[in-house]
Amino acid sequence: MQGAIAIALIGGVNHFHALPNFAQSMVSVVAVLLVPLSVLVDGQVMEAVHMRMLNRFLGCLCAALLAAALLPLIGGMPLVCLVVLGAGIWLAAHVQAGSAEVSYIGTQFGVGFIMIFVQDHAWSTDASAALQRLMGIVVALFVLAATMLAFSAVSRKLRLDSGRDF
Repeated sequence: MQGAIAIALIGGVNHFHALPNFAQSMVSVVAVLLVPLSVLVDGQVMEAVHMRMLNRFLGCLCAALLAAALLPLIGGMPLVCLVVLGAGIWLAAHVQAGSAEVSYIGTQFGVGFIMIFVQDHAWSTDASAALQRLMGIVVALFVLAATMLAFSAVSRKLRLDSGRDF
């Protein structure tokens, strides 16, 4: 329910004020709420969602910042771009293969890095795509965090008022 409300809020905001990378915002809400079945069985869903939110932000932030720094240096040299892309994918795979606490950062870094360097239009060294994707993710995580905080406050209030757990 929290995800649905967050998506509705993002859609409403986008209706009145166009969000940077609206589609990425929608995907981000869904992506951080998808937790492995083992987490559901263990009953630590909220902790896993919080960790995925942080890891998604960190991975995409690193990809955007690195791309923003490298794209102007690459210029119009496609061979250099391919080498940088390969190095970025290697780095993402290396982090993803590491400990479970940081593996999702590697996944998000890799997805972000690939999306920045492999574009659906002519080769470009413009870093705005990276920054727009990052802004879409930040908006989504902010709205989702606010929604989760509101749900948590209401849940605490209901428990205090009724004297029982939900």
